[in-house]
Amino acid sequence: MTKLLLYILGILWPIAGLGQTSIHLTIKDQQTGRYLQHARVENRQSMEVFTTDERGITVFKAAKGDSISIVHLDYQDSIFLIKDYSDLQIALNPLASTVANTWGNQAYKRLNSGQDHRIPISFLKSVPPLFGEPDILKSLSYLPGVQPLLDGYSHPMVRGGNPGQTLISYDGANLYFPYHYAGFMSVFQPEMIGSVDLYKADWPSKFGGRQSAVVDIRSAEGNYQTHQQSYQLGLMGFKGNFKGPLLEDKLTYHAGIRRTLFDPFTHGKVDQIRDHKKHKAGADFQAHDLHLRTDWRINKNQHLSLTGLYAKDDYDFADRLTKEYFDESYGIKNKLLALNYRYHPKNETSINMHLSQSKFSSSLDLHSESTLYFPSLMEDYQANYRAWVEQNQSLKTTKLSVYATQSLANNMTLSYGTEVEWLTYKDEQNSNIFSEHILGSQFSKNKLSTSLAAAFAEFSFKLAKRLQVNTGLRLTSYEDREKVLLDPKISLQYALNQEARLTAGFSINSQPIVPLIQSYEGLISETHYLADPSIPVAISNQWSIGLFHARPRFFDQLAIEAYYKTQKEVSKYALTETNHFVGEIDYSPFFNAGEMKAYGLEILLQKSIQQLSSSLSYAYSKAETSFPKVNSGDFFDADFSKNHHVNALFAYQFPKGYRLSASWTYESGIPISSSSNPFINTIIPSYNSFHYKLIDAKTSARHHLDLNVERRWNAKKRGTNWFGLGIYNVYNQSTVFSQLADHLPGRMNWFGHSKMIPHFYVGMQR
Repeated sequence: MTKLLLYILGILWPIAGLGQTSIHLTIKDQQTGRYLQHARVENRQSMEVFTTDERGITVFKAAKGDSISIVHLDYQDSIFLIKDYSDLQIALNPLASTVANTWGNQAYKRLNSGQDHRIPISFLKSVPPLFGEPDILKSLSYLPGVQPLLDGYSHPMVRGGNPGQTLISYDGANLYFPYHYAGFMSVFQPEMIGSVDLYKADWPSKFGGRQSAVVDIRSAEGNYQTHQQSYQLGLMGFKGNFKGPLLEDKLTYHAGIRRTLFDPFTHGKVDQIRDHKKHKAGADFQAHDLHLRTDWRINKNQHLSLTGLYAKDDYDFADRLTKEYFDESYGIKNKLLALNYRYHPKNETSINMHLSQSKFSSSLDLHSESTLYFPSLMEDYQANYRAWVEQNQSLKTTKLSVYATQSLANNMTLSYGTEVEWLTYKDEQNSNIFSEHILGSQFSKNKLSTSLAAAFAEFSFKLAKRLQVNTGLRLTSYEDREKVLLDPKISLQYALNQEARLTAGFSINSQPIVPLIQSYEGLISETHYLADPSIPVAISNQWSIGLFHARPRFFDQLAIEAYYKTQKEVSKYALTETNHFVGEIDYSPFFNAGEMKAYGLEILLQKSIQQLSSSLSYAYSKAETSFPKVNSGDFFDADFSKNHHVNALFAYQFPKGYRLSASWTYESGIPISSSSNPFINTIIPSYNSFHYKLIDAKTSARHHLDLNVERRWNAKKRGTNWFGLGIYNVYNQSTVFSQLADHLPGRMNWFGHSKMIPHFYVGMQR
């Protein structure tokens, strides 16, 4: 009997071995030829799941006749049968730009492809736009836990943190102030964006130096097969996008240009005011940005890409409405160049190298002429003042990193790498005051430089069939600090079933760079004080739990998250002096050794019914801060604590390519903790002055409705045409924009504005 069993096993063993073999699968975009990463490949017979790498490749085991399904966030699903054991190549068609495709099945795809942090580009573009131009960063505020700095602004504030606590990465390079016009619009053209990953906690250890969040933005590759161009004209100006092959299926280009068109109508008026030809007030503004990316497929296992970004703003204001004269010129620039190289020595291993340099700079030039009256017991007299102020700031960073990822046995993954970064901050100020009685001049020049070296590693494994564990550690050393910063993390994911998952995580994040955001006549410029030894390193601890359900009853998606976060060694920079003669604002370090604690609950619901899709998000958050020298050391509301934040999105797809989208936003007021001493300042409410005794108040809550109607249709010959109309803030709700402390102690005045903004745009793609 034993011999018979051994004989049967001897026959069946080779048959079983021949039953399954390794299949080499490559997945690409049908229209552009771009390889698709993060496609989910499932063998429906064995229930095994695999994911494609940066080359669009995965290797899985299958037998003849097995059914294989492919799912990707932005592409149509595909199912095929294994007919033989040869290498396979599958091309997927992009999802049509309909409401159902934008929101309907995205939650299920994100959950099952392990991309719950990835935000679909189609969703970000479907939000009713301000000025008719979708904005990637502004659209993030429609997700729970992310709030804008002010109405209409793009600065993301995440879970009680300020904008400077969120890292914004573009193709691996760090950007410090990637905005136009102080933040009403980011520098990212939506057509140039390939993916956006939002991490509110437990972000990959290759990212460091921030406490609240990471926004990882990747530009889109060009078209490897055909040339494409698109053009759009709207309220904000003109933009064009161009992509195509330089060498078919080998070398591509992708370029985008965007420019406002206000200045041809306004620049001449400002010049006339400056030349004493008109006694009026006028403003001139222009902004433009240029994106470039080229990709070279060196061979099947090597890829090289080069990304460039140049963005520039110029703002001029002149006022001769009275006998006094005021003239202001303000400008900001963003420059970036990033080189990325990827090498796959074998299917289980990838090596990535990154080299980049980015620079943010701002300039301010103020000129004022005024007459001041001085009462006296003996005789009143007046003095004519002339003043000039110049200020130039810049922050440059150069970054070099190398990291590798290895897929090990039993669904284990190991990632590790190193990073070096050099940062330089410069600040120059020059002010001059002239009058019959006073002659004053002041000049200051400041330069801070530092460098950091970091090593990081991550290990992911399955502790049980349904339990995934992710661990990570980042060690960072700054040249001017003796202490090595340790940023550990751990997260758990438990699969209740194929459609639901529980998560829990803990992370420690350090931030040695302290942001200072200042305002000139409503314009925000951001300064980062580098790792100065006199500034303590801020440390954040965050605990979070969550439930993600892709197909709950009555909904397409349900996401619930709760968090608790503490921060220690918080530094606060605040206004200490305002010179109204010259418009100069001086800042200096005011408080250190502060603490912050924040907690909150975030809920997201999504539902699609035929041609109607809807999304509802709600976030409750509470953030408090304390400083030893303020408010007797007691906790008070932090600058960025907005208790309630609600966003409702609706979209309906009509016949003939019409789509109506609407959004309604409610946000509770911004806390104002300002001095009870008599002083004057005019600054954005989120950045307040502190003295020893505080006034605790809040601005009024804001809410607004936005609408947009768009139609897209195919041209008779080829390509697509579109036009859109919309209104931002339909019912003209006035919102608080700035604050003014009165001369009298304990009094504050609020200043708001109504900004019902209509917009239009027309475009074509060929």
